[in-house]
Amino acid sequence: MVEENKPLQKRDRTNDNFRRVMNNYMKKGNLICQRYGADIHIVVRRKHRFYTYSSTQDSTFPPYHQQVEQSYPLPIQKTPLDYPIQKA
Repeated sequence: MVEENKPLQKRDRTNDNFRRVMNNYMKKGNLICQRYGADIHIVVRRKHRFYTYSSTQDSTFPPYHQQVEQSYPLPIQKTPLDYPIQKA
């Protein structure tokens, strides 16, 4: 019996890609903290799991949403609508 040469199906690398991007994202947060003296707090949720990075152990950081909205100077807030859609 002769087997046909079927192209190999590509492996789903979604989890690998996510892990790599998250690692780079958190490294960038750490770089911003070190280079500019900024406090950074990153929270990402994917598939019911949280990934966090915090540049400080200060219990008052990150502030509550209400504190951010009432702060002065006014906060710069971004949403996905502020960025162009990227093709995968």
